[in-house]
Amino acid sequence: MNLVALCLALVAGYLHFGYVSRLFENDRFFSHLSDLEREMTFRTEAGFYYMYYKNMVRAESFTEGLQALVNDTGTEYPNHINSLKRFNVYPEVVLGGIFRVFSHLTAAFDVEHLFKACYTINRGNGLSPVTSCDGLGDEMVFYVNCIFAMAGLQISIMFYFGSHLAGNILGGLLAVSSFFYNHSECSRVQWIPPLRESFSFPLLLLQTLLLSQTLRNGPSKPRLACLFLATLATVLPWQFCPFALFTQVLSLFAAHTLFRLEHLTPALDTICVAFLVGAVLQFFNPMLISSLYLASYVALRTLVWWRNKENEVGNILLTLSRQLWVKKSTTKEVKNTTKDGGKKQKKNATEKPLTVPATIRSVLVDGVIFVTLTALYKVISGYLLQLSDDAHIFNILRAKFTSYGDFHTMLYTCSPAFDFIGVESFLKLTLTLLLPVVVCVVGRLGYLYFTQLYHTQDGEEEGRLDGVYAYHVFQLACYTGMAVLLMRLKLFMTPYMCVMSGMAASNTVLPQTNKSRYMIVFILLGAMSIPGYNNISRSLARDGEYNNPAQEELFEWISTNTHHDAVFAGSMPIMANLRLSTGRNIVNHPHYEDSALRERTKRVYQMFSRKPVAEVYATLLDLSVQYAILDRNWCTASRPTDNCAIPQVWDREDVENRGKTVFCERVKNHPELFKLEFSNSQYRIIKLIERD
Repeated sequence: MNLVALCLALVAGYLHFGYVSRLFENDRFFSHLSDLEREMTFRTEAGFYYMYYKNMVRAESFTEGLQALVNDTGTEYPNHINSLKRFNVYPEVVLGGIFRVFSHLTAAFDVEHLFKACYTINRGNGLSPVTSCDGLGDEMVFYVNCIFAMAGLQISIMFYFGSHLAGNILGGLLAVSSFFYNHSECSRVQWIPPLRESFSFPLLLLQTLLLSQTLRNGPSKPRLACLFLATLATVLPWQFCPFALFTQVLSLFAAHTLFRLEHLTPALDTICVAFLVGAVLQFFNPMLISSLYLASYVALRTLVWWRNKENEVGNILLTLSRQLWVKKSTTKEVKNTTKDGGKKQKKNATEKPLTVPATIRSVLVDGVIFVTLTALYKVISGYLLQLSDDAHIFNILRAKFTSYGDFHTMLYTCSPAFDFIGVESFLKLTLTLLLPVVVCVVGRLGYLYFTQLYHTQDGEEEGRLDGVYAYHVFQLACYTGMAVLLMRLKLFMTPYMCVMSGMAASNTVLPQTNKSRYMIVFILLGAMSIPGYNNISRSLARDGEYNNPAQEELFEWISTNTHHDAVFAGSMPIMANLRLSTGRNIVNHPHYEDSALRERTKRVYQMFSRKPVAEVYATLLDLSVQYAILDRNWCTASRPTDNCAIPQVWDREDVENRGKTVFCERVKNHPELFKLEFSNSQYRIIKLIERD
């Protein structure tokens, strides 16, 4: 079975690699784009991350590339920042190093032509011809294919995960099939490859699989070593990973409270050590040290220690009480024998199982302790480190349920990705039968738990439900809650639902003979395949081609007409691509997790407010800006449907200037402060006039 499972997992991974590669190519005709056009397709933070890979590849040496990363002066000019500490770019460092080695080897053996071919592409529509290269010898093609290989690895892991939960390969088939049939609800890698989740989420699934195996089968040195490495590899690429690990601890706490997981402690400690090593490798990033994960780990570890000590004391007291009971019973037995002729016997005493009220009390007490300790660590660590970088997360949640909305929060909540999940997402999952299957699985597990809980009250000897299953149910509940609050986070929920669907093939959920189980599962797969095949066909039928002449003209003008050390400011999306494609210095960028960067961006965005021109000029000059880029879309004064135009966002805070004309329109009336340097259908570049 292991060999069959391995072969099926590899086949599934290869199919997914080919599938996402084709979707990506169909979407933008990537193989026929120039290097500049390819870079422009990586918008916002995607282009920001790719920039570091490009710099590592093109540096004089790998060491010089690393030095430039830890002493970056052009990304938040004029500040010196450590990009390895701030931006989770270890994947780009690793891939950059691998590509350098690959390039040297192909050059040394004179086989470069086997891995790279270049063509001249006639674009038409009055656009000049461009050169386009394909093959692994091209740095961008290499980068994208490595990411798609990670996507393939994810499917292989999901196959093993589903098989692990089901106890047979049918679980793996259900998990992988569900993923393919609901692909648009499960992944963004085919549209935006460089996102951090593309590297980290497959490894998070692997880490969760290893954790599950440790909880079920017990710790061993090889298993704990693999768990350590998987956790470390998950932490380094993704700033959101600490929150994902927090939900893991939360789920483990819930499962341990109900089931007292026997092998919890070594698994918890291994994950924490890997997390701390990750923090060291990120130069003690304060957001990791004060994260909710570390706070919850301390809380759960303390709770487990306390319960163990309590049990030790309880066992001592129980032993003493039993010894006293034996003495009393012996005395009574002697008396009864004398009185009744030895006919009366002592009844055997049996321990009463935990009652439902006792279970509820235990959950409530443990819950209060866990929440209190977590909150204390979070507050104290935040105070000691003077940290407010993650304050925007709590403000986003606050804005979900109240009328609260500051400038930074509205930049998030105005994006559809940060809205509540739509009903249509659950409808799509229902049509492919994924949601009904998972609901049935969770319902069946819940029924078994409560049945066993009540039966043990009556003294029946019955094995308890596997606590590992409970952990996975709680983990899915956490991911579902995240997805409901923020639609973007459904990319946690849906793949995990696919994994959980594999439980439908387990003997616990479907207690049938092997023959009956195979028949039921294949009937289910057939029913899922009808809407699933239609979904795959629609995705493959998508046919697009990337084209953005206005932005291309902007970057070519900047590269030709400005000094290499020129300093630019503008909207976050355009700044990331400008830094990538022109190498010019920028003062703001899309990595919005740092509180100081958020305030800096807010100052830059005065360009899209109604503030006086002189005030905006003074602000930009204070930031050492030489050129400002105005995007016509960002200068739009109003969006009646959602009030999310940037000037409208400013209106909530800048009451004094509400109702005035936006800066973009008034700047042309102040030639003594700003000079128009470039203009096309989409963008304008204005230069700040230095005054004595």
